[in-house]
Amino acid sequence: MRAVLASMISSCLVLQALGSDDRFNYQFGTCDSVRSGTNLPKVHDVSPLNVPCYSKELCSGSSTCCVSVGTENCTGDIEGRWGVSSNRAYYEGGCSPGSLDVSHEDYDPTCTQIGECHVGYMYMETRAVSAAGAMTQLPSATLDRLMAGSNWCSHSQSCQDTQCSPAADFSSCAGVQSGLNLEKVHDRKAPLNEVCHSSRGRHCGEGSVWCCVTTGTCVAADGERGVFVGSNKAYYEGGCSPESLDDSHEDYDPECTQQGECHHPFILQTRNGVALPGAMTPTPSDVLARLMKGSNWNPATQTCDDNIEPLSSYSSPRRAALGLMSLMVTFWR
Repeated sequence: MRAVLASMISSCLVLQALGSDDRFNYQFGTCDSVRSGTNLPKVHDVSPLNVPCYSKELCSGSSTCCVSVGTENCTGDIEGRWGVSSNRAYYEGGCSPGSLDVSHEDYDPTCTQIGECHVGYMYMETRAVSAAGAMTQLPSATLDRLMAGSNWCSHSQSCQDTQCSPAADFSSCAGVQSGLNLEKVHDRKAPLNEVCHSSRGRHCGEGSVWCCVTTGTCVAADGERGVFVGSNKAYYEGGCSPESLDDSHEDYDPECTQQGECHHPFILQTRNGVALPGAMTPTPSDVLARLMKGSNWNPATQTCDDNIEPLSSYSSPRRAALGLMSLMVTFWR
């Protein structure tokens, strides 16, 4: 079961709320031989989540990018400009809205529905980036379809210059350390993911209400309660939670110079928490090696090795770093 959950973690990549060139570049920046939508098979059973939209407000890098279906100002003629693009190369299978209109020059009787917005192709062709919250996250299976024929790696949900490495497997891991037992990082790089408390099925899977999601996306919808960024220092690399950087907070730690990476292997093993597919940015192998320090993790095989002796199993935070009260909070938050 943990192997399945681990595979889900490795394949997690969020597209919802992407508004960062860095994130798009991480995912598509090294892509090669990405096919246009007209060169992809047509789909007949899945409605699109996004459409290519002309919008100076929602797009950067290009005036046309992928936005959620039904977005205001992307449903018709706006001051002489069509909000929704007619470029068939931007649609999976080449099935644009015009492809379904028998009176339109782009009509294609083999199209039975509008194709998914081809975010990868649009980024490669025009460097189109969607503003934060403008685009609905795509399931990994959909991205795998769109990126077929390229150097796309399914488990990492990104393109890779090197051979697609195996997915991380945490099923036989022992000695996974609390974030408080890991070294603090000072490389000035923002964490890819943050700790999120959310209802099951919203950000996190059925195992727990705690999981790691892409930084900036643990946000409650209108009227939603119980969605917030976690403060448990054990869940952050080096014990550096957001509160650790606030000198007015009781968790302030002057040795923390930046927020630590979300420690998803520790959350998996102690809480059975795992993000939903598409909710978490994949962790690069070098960062994962840092998070798994002290365990029987083998970076070469991206799995835990019985021949490697861990420090201890399911290690808890050092008492010296916590004190009795903080230790209790760590386990009960």
